[in-house]
Amino acid sequence: GLTIDEQNLYNSSADGLITSLKINESIKNKKAVVNWSNKYEGLKDPTQIYITEDILYVGGTSENKKGKLLAIRKIDGKVLWTFDTPLAINSRPLVVESRVFVGCDDNKIYVLKEIK
Repeated sequence: GLTIDEQNLYNSSADGLITSLKINESIKNKKAVVNWSNKYEGLKDPTQIYITEDILYVGGTSENKKGKLLAIRKIDGKVLWTFDTPLAINSRPLVVESRVFVGCDDNKIYVLKEIK
Protein backbone atom coordinates (compact mmCIF):
# COMPACT_ATOMS: atom_id res chain seq x y z
CA GLY A 1 0.00 0.00 0.00
CA LEU A 2 0.94 3.63 -0.44
CA THR A 3 1.80 5.98 2.42
CA ILE A 4 3.15 9.54 2.23
CA ASP A 5 4.87 12.14 4.38
CA GLU A 6 5.80 15.73 3.47
CA GLN A 7 8.52 14.79 0.97
CA ASN A 8 8.32 11.09 0.17
CA LEU A 9 5.91 8.39 -0.93
CA TYR A 10 6.41 4.83 0.32
CA ASN A 11 5.05 1.70 -1.30
CA SER A 12 5.02 -1.81 0.14
CA SER A 13 4.32 -4.81 -2.09
CA ALA A 14 3.29 -8.37 -1.20
CA ASP A 15 6.77 -9.81 -1.82
CA GLY A 16 8.41 -7.57 0.83
CA LEU A 17 9.67 -4.85 -1.51
CA ILE A 18 9.46 -1.36 -0.04
CA THR A 19 10.25 1.67 -2.20
CA SER A 20 10.74 5.32 -1.24
CA LEU A 21 10.02 7.95 -3.92
CA LYS A 22 10.68 11.70 -3.92
CA ILE A 23 7.23 13.24 -4.42
CA ASN A 24 8.11 16.70 -5.80
CA GLU A 25 10.88 15.46 -8.11
CA SER A 26 8.63 12.66 -9.40
CA ILE A 27 5.90 15.19 -10.23
CA LYS A 28 8.36 17.59 -11.85
CA ASN A 29 10.05 14.85 -13.94
CA LYS A 30 6.74 13.07 -14.72
CA LYS A 31 8.30 9.77 -13.67
CA ALA A 32 9.18 8.08 -10.39
CA VAL A 33 12.37 9.36 -8.75
CA VAL A 34 13.50 6.68 -6.31
CA ASN A 35 15.26 7.44 -3.00
CA TRP A 36 15.77 3.74 -2.28
CA SER A 37 14.12 0.39 -2.88
CA ASN A 38 14.79 -2.70 -0.76
CA LYS A 39 13.39 -6.20 -0.67
CA TYR A 40 13.26 -7.34 2.95
CA GLU A 41 14.02 -11.05 3.08
CA GLY A 42 11.50 -13.04 5.05
CA LEU A 43 8.81 -10.32 4.93
CA LYS A 44 5.63 -11.18 3.07
CA ASP A 45 2.30 -9.39 2.81
CA PRO A 46 3.48 -6.21 4.58
CA THR A 47 1.00 -3.99 6.36
CA GLN A 48 0.58 -0.32 5.58
CA ILE A 49 3.59 1.64 6.77
CA TYR A 50 3.47 3.90 9.82
CA ILE A 51 5.78 6.91 9.51
CA THR A 52 7.54 8.83 12.29
CA GLU A 53 10.12 11.59 11.92
CA ASP A 54 13.00 9.22 11.14
CA ILE A 55 11.59 5.68 11.08
CA LEU A 56 9.13 3.58 9.07
CA TYR A 57 7.33 0.77 10.89
CA VAL A 58 5.87 -2.13 8.94
CA GLY A 59 4.57 -5.53 9.97
CA GLY A 60 3.89 -8.66 8.00
CA THR A 61 4.28 -12.40 7.82
CA SER A 62 7.63 -14.17 7.85
CA GLU A 63 8.44 -17.22 5.73
CA ASN A 64 7.59 -19.53 8.64
CA LYS A 65 4.08 -17.99 8.97
CA LYS A 66 5.04 -16.04 12.08
CA GLY A 67 4.80 -12.28 12.40
CA LYS A 68 7.58 -9.77 11.87
CA LEU A 69 7.75 -6.07 12.71
CA LEU A 70 10.50 -3.98 11.11
CA ALA A 71 11.80 -0.55 12.08
CA ILE A 72 13.36 0.93 8.93
CA ARG A 73 15.41 4.12 8.70
CA LYS A 74 13.57 6.54 6.37
CA ILE A 75 16.65 8.08 4.80
CA ASP A 76 18.17 4.89 3.37
CA GLY A 77 15.88 1.91 4.07
CA LYS A 78 18.26 0.23 6.53
CA VAL A 79 16.60 -2.09 9.06
CA LEU A 80 17.25 -0.73 12.55
CA TRP A 81 15.59 -3.57 14.46
CA THR A 82 13.00 -6.33 14.14
CA PHE A 83 10.49 -7.98 16.46
CA ASP A 84 9.01 -11.43 15.88
CA THR A 85 5.53 -12.53 16.94
CA PRO A 86 4.08 -16.07 17.12
CA LEU A 87 1.55 -15.41 14.32
CA ALA A 88 1.16 -12.98 11.42
CA ILE A 89 0.88 -9.21 11.82
CA ASN A 90 -1.93 -7.94 9.60
CA SER A 91 -2.59 -4.51 11.10
CA ARG A 92 -0.57 -1.32 10.65
CA PRO A 93 1.72 -0.53 13.59
CA LEU A 94 1.12 2.72 15.49
CA VAL A 95 3.42 4.88 17.62
CA VAL A 96 2.07 6.80 20.61
CA GLU A 97 4.30 8.57 23.14
CA SER A 98 7.44 6.63 22.15
CA ARG A 99 5.66 3.26 22.26
CA VAL A 100 5.12 1.05 19.22
CA PHE A 101 1.77 -0.78 19.24
CA VAL A 102 1.26 -3.74 16.92
CA GLY A 103 -1.63 -6.19 16.72
CA CYS A 104 -1.01 -9.85 15.99
CA ASP A 105 -3.19 -12.74 14.81
CA ASP A 106 -2.67 -14.33 18.25
CA ASN A 107 -5.25 -11.76 19.49
CA LYS A 108 -2.60 -9.81 21.41
CA ILE A 109 -1.40 -6.26 21.07
CA TYR A 110 2.32 -5.91 21.63
CA VAL A 111 3.67 -2.68 23.11
CA LEU A 112 7.35 -1.97 22.47
CA LYS A 113 9.59 0.89 23.43
CA GLU A 114 10.49 2.95 20.39
CA ILE A 115 14.23 2.68 19.76
CA LYS A 116 15.68 5.28 17.40
